[in-house]
Amino acid sequence: MLLSHGPIILKLFEANLWYSQVGNKRLRELAKSRGMLELIEDKLRKMKLIRPSRIEKYAGIRNKLAAYYDDQIANMLQELGAIQSDAFYKDIEMMVRYGLQWLQALRSIGKLEVPEGKLEVPGNAV
Repeated sequence: MLLSHGPIILKLFEANLWYSQVGNKRLRELAKSRGMLELIEDKLRKMKLIRPSRIEKYAGIRNKLAAYYDDQIANMLQELGAIQSDAFYKDIEMMVRYGLQWLQALRSIGKLEVPEGKLEVPGNAV
């Protein structure tokens, strides 16, 4: 059961990182190009990402998972077991809610016309 939480922690940590370092910046840039920056800034202020102090609790596990289960797997299982399940599930719920609100904010900007093959996604083009 504990190992099944590992991939969720990895996704949770990476999603939080993407929104805070990439996604919100791109959303603001798009909103600015359409004269809607104030609207999006207001929406982003109301949305809540997981607090940095909480997300950092997952950093050690995330780093071990990213290293494809280092030789200290017993330590990782101990760290996973120490996570409070109520707080963990609350963080998952918070991230899902944030993602939904982010998509709604994107939708409020309007349809994005992107030339084929020009949408940049870290690591590849869509």
